[in-house]
Amino acid sequence: MFLSRQVSRVLVLVVLLFAGAAILLAMRISERQEILSQASRYNLVWLVTQTTNEIARFGSEVGAYVAEPSPQTASLLASASRFWQAVRLKSTVAT
Repeated sequence: MFLSRQVSRVLVLVVLLFAGAAILLAMRISERQEILSQASRYNLVWLVTQTTNEIARFGSEVGAYVAEPSPQTASLLASASRFWQAVRLKSTVAT
């Protein structure tokens, strides 16, 4: 009987430790999600930086096509052009 009491106490202690660990883990995950949401892709600074990079890339693709017109550079230019048309459409719809 004494042995089963000790075993039950140990089991209760293990269950409490697991419950505490689960609560701590949930709190850490919540904190991390909050931090990630603040530094998400939709952050204004990221958006402006990415737009600047896309404009520079578009300019280099136009330059590559002007320097050497080929089906490959025409394809890249057409793809970039479709991207910017989609961006323009989204900004027109949003306003």
